[in-house]
Amino acid sequence: MPVGAFSFPSKPITPVKSNTSWVCQGHNPGNLLASPTNLILRVLPEIAVVPGVTNDLSIGFAVGSYATVSFRWAREAADLVGVMPSEILTIVPAHEIGHLLLGPSHSPRGIMHASWSREDFARAQLGAFLFTTQQAKQMRAEVMRRAEEQGVAHVATTAPTK
Repeated sequence: MPVGAFSFPSKPITPVKSNTSWVCQGHNPGNLLASPTNLILRVLPEIAVVPGVTNDLSIGFAVGSYATVSFRWAREAADLVGVMPSEILTIVPAHEIGHLLLGPSHSPRGIMHASWSREDFARAQLGAFLFTTQQAKQMRAEVMRRAEEQGVAHVATTAPTK
């Protein structure tokens, strides 16, 4: 089970025919269950320190089919680096979903790096803070593998063109 604590793509991720569901705390209209093909993003007011999973610097973490982000820590990180919380809340979920598809390791650069700098957030504002080409390929392959394993009828096999 991948576990990654916080700290998409060099090319667009292969589109998968799917439904997107937003689940508000305490309200799950579709009774959405986590599964290999249902990755769930949770933005919680706060996350607890869990030894071996998070620490007092963790903005988010990924376990099983759940990517979890702390709104409080995202807001504090935004204040620290001088960006809007929305900028943190676009990058951290992508990073954590990356862990769900790539596993627990971090890379020396890019969105899967273990910690980010002000320069990384500046690149993100320009759309240049990305997964590596290899990570994008791995994620596409993992999405395809999970879809086949779950018997999903349609998965696109090529990346969209610009």
